Amino acid sequence: MNRKYIVITAILLFKAFYSLAQSSSLANRYLDTAVAYQRTVKNYLIALKYYDLAIKEGNDGNYTYYNAAQCACQAGQTEKAIDYYKKGFAKFMDYNNYEYFATDTLIKCFSDTPDWKHYLSIMKPKYDSAQVVRANYLKSIHDSTKRMNSSLLSDPIKIVKFLKNKSAQQTIAWIKNYNSFPNPPVKSHSTLYQIKVNDSLIVPFLVYIPKSYNPAKKNKLFVFLHGAVSQRPAFYSAPMSPDDQHRKALQKPIDDGAIIIYPLAKKGFNWLYNLSAFETILKEISFVKSIYNIDDNKVFLGGHSDGGIGTFWMATHKSYPFAGFLGLNYFPMSYFNNTCLANLKNNTPFYGISTTDDGTFNIASVTNIKNYGSSIGDNWHSFTLPGEHGMPFDEPGSISFAYDSLFNHIRKPFPKHIEWETDDVKNGRAYWLEITQLDTLQNKATWHKEYNPPATQINARTAKYNFNPHKSGAITATWHGNTIAVHVSRVKAFTIYVSPEMIDLNKPLTITVNGNAVWTKKVVIDKETIVDEFIKTKDRDLIIVKKIKVELE
Repeated sequence: MNRKYIVITAILLFKAFYSLAQSSSLANRYLDTAVAYQRTVKNYLIALKYYDLAIKEGNDGNYTYYNAAQCACQAGQTEKAIDYYKKGFAKFMDYNNYEYFATDTLIKCFSDTPDWKHYLSIMKPKYDSAQVVRANYLKSIHDSTKRMNSSLLSDPIKIVKFLKNKSAQQTIAWIKNYNSFPNPPVKSHSTLYQIKVNDSLIVPFLVYIPKSYNPAKKNKLFVFLHGAVSQRPAFYSAPMSPDDQHRKALQKPIDDGAIIIYPLAKKGFNWLYNLSAFETILKEISFVKSIYNIDDNKVFLGGHSDGGIGTFWMATHKSYPFAGFLGLNYFPMSYFNNTCLANLKNNTPFYGISTTDDGTFNIASVTNIKNYGSSIGDNWHSFTLPGEHGMPFDEPGSISFAYDSLFNHIRKPFPKHIEWETDDVKNGRAYWLEITQLDTLQNKATWHKEYNPPATQINARTAKYNFNPHKSGAITATWHGNTIAVHVSRVKAFTIYVSPEMIDLNKPLTITVNGNAVWTKKVVIDKETIVDEFIKTKDRDLIIVKKIKVELE
């Protein structure tokens, strides 16, 4: 059931028809406005007007109908309220939300009618049965005896102590060859872990261990971001339970033997507006690598709806831990940083699937942005399939081909060439290169382009985009032999992460910036850097032996 609503403030009501920052079609802008009037302003008559318009324009999901019925009831239009809730329930009856429907105070105009009571009588036994299944599932995923809880790699202090008397070369060899992963007590099983984000927030996340998991072999890892995050009051209570729709979309990765991480989000901590949520995903990956044998070059990220938006954000802001990305019914735009389309020019591919009748993200807008990305050389592969917003769950077999293509990729941790742009140095790293300080008072270099897709015509209205609301810096770097050639634009400082996979450590390394040599000397391996980087990422392939910091005048 499509419950993706973005509640906007009264100020934004006047902007709803002129911006695509949070919606991608006329129908969705009507819906955003209706939700705002209903939930924020509580003007049910005006909200009903915009629900009517959204439905007329094709956004007729079951909860759109139900919310319109609530407003009609509050506006004294009982017949319309009954007509709308019946149409909504005819599309899909969400028995998991039985308690919400049964206690809803906004529907008093029809809550005593025989038809409404009949609907509740149908839903109740299904809800009760699902609650029993869900209770057993919750008990199972919280059972710490069914999972791995810690290892040497999950304890930084133990790692440092273990490596204390080893040389730098011995440390590198130990990291590369580490294979002491225990066999988990239960497989074909989901388990819920927690990670501390700060003193006031502990975030749960789910990990699924496939039946085929072999701790002696490296396994691919798929991270999936769920949707409907912006107004979710609490973390999802039972992710991937037997009745959860997302499990259907994940059946292909399950069948392919992937370990799955299922991060959780909520209002105030999600992958639409919060950098900390993305940083936590990377910490979750690092934790899973510490207790399960993961192939560092076969880590993939995907998501649906809001999760697809989060996947696109990661592809354009923090791509280096991943071998590929998959967005399902997504909108390719960042809501809080620049949308750095130039960053998709690198090795890591982004696959996108959109549907012809997606009532949430307009296919014309998505296609327009994708075509523009392709025109500038982005590594972006897009497919359009028949169906609505819930297609990946309704017809999961139709997206199997995308998983096949995605899982066929292998990450190259030390690409010869990197292009990277950022408006925030917290997102400055790309593989072995990182922008650490910007200088946006300077003029851009001629090669530093601000990519912005052309406007899209939707239902006789023009949808405009602003992918570059903030000034950014950009960097390109190429390594060949023992020379790294760097070009910068609006960059004050950057760091080179050096690996023996890149250069001959027995010879001097030369770093040039905009054609001028700024560093020429042999690289001295720093064991502390090796250990610190490994503790942070648990990456056994992206081994860093030295960080060279370059500051420009």
